[in-house]
Amino acid sequence: ATQVTAGAYHSCALRRGGGVQCWGNGGQGQLGVGWVNRNSPVNVNISGVTQITAGYYHTCARLSNSRFKCWGYNQYHQIGNPSSRSNAQMPTNVDGASGEEIHANAWGTCYRRSNGTIGCYGYGCHGQMGDGRTSCYNYGNRTVSGISNAVQLGGGYYHTCARLQTGQIKCWGYNPYGALGDGSTSNRSTPVVARGISNSLNISRGPSSWHTCSSNSDGSTKCWGRGSYGALGTG
Repeated sequence: ATQVTAGAYHSCALRRGGGVQCWGNGGQGQLGVGWVNRNSPVNVNISGVTQITAGYYHTCARLSNSRFKCWGYNQYHQIGNPSSRSNAQMPTNVDGASGEEIHANAWGTCYRRSNGTIGCYGYGCHGQMGDGRTSCYNYGNRTVSGISNAVQLGGGYYHTCARLQTGQIKCWGYNPYGALGDGSTSNRSTPVVARGISNSLNISRGPSSWHTCSSNSDGSTKCWGRGSYGALGTG
């Protein structure tokens, strides 16, 4: 294994050579092998994979040709761009999208294009598309506003963040717990700057988190958002 990703009730591993194996709950098709649960890893019918990411009930992969495939729960169009909202039990092409990275949050998906811009699709009731809209169901190529130099994607349950080439972080979406880091608890349908971060090297990602963390070039780690269960590490 060279990478692992975990959704709500399933996990997948990227294997050396570009194969993928998944296990756990598969009732929505998120294992990529049918509508079944598996208590040990099973091979997904996909090859040439360079990166994997899991949402709550869906999984996506970036291929070596820079295209994407997703599978699983699709009620908000989070596995692809067609207008259909049918779940998919096998890997499905994401039409009209390509890039350097793909990132799944709970019920949506964003991807980073080679020119540093970001596209999103899926659930967007809280502004997760990042283009100023708050529509819940989204398909097609939506471009996040005001970002042209993204180098990494992250975020959590209902929010997405981008690490910029400058070391700053911008976030958008659901914010009642402060997970966007702009000092407010207001939802944002376009990206806002996370305060006090100018030297980020890596940002957290997870489909079930209500907080965000950044590891920084000075050796520090900073977290913000919901602090229940000690998730922020502040004591």
